[in-house]
Amino acid sequence: MEELSLFPDGIQKSLAVMLVNFGEPFQKRNLEILEYLRTHQISSELYPDAIKFDKQLKYANKKNVSYIILIGDEELKEGQISIKNFSTGQQQKLTLAELANFVQ
Repeated sequence: MEELSLFPDGIQKSLAVMLVNFGEPFQKRNLEILEYLRTHQISSELYPDAIKFDKQLKYANKKNVSYIILIGDEELKEGQISIKNFSTGQQQKLTLAELANFVQ
């Protein structure tokens, strides 16, 4: 949608968390995290397509995202969440239980 400029101009430009989409193997975990964030009233979204990482980051930048979440093989194996502060570049791993307090 981003590439085709299908997003309306009036969409809110501030988003607390964006989950990077690395494809089907990580979809279930991403949706669990997304539901958890929204249950805790944290504005969040999962990028809709598993496209190039840099395109997803450009989208996050346009939306003024505070944090991005990256779920890959290592995170699935460890049961952790990699979260990156989009403005400082600092990245760390958290559990799901720690996530809501960290973001707010």
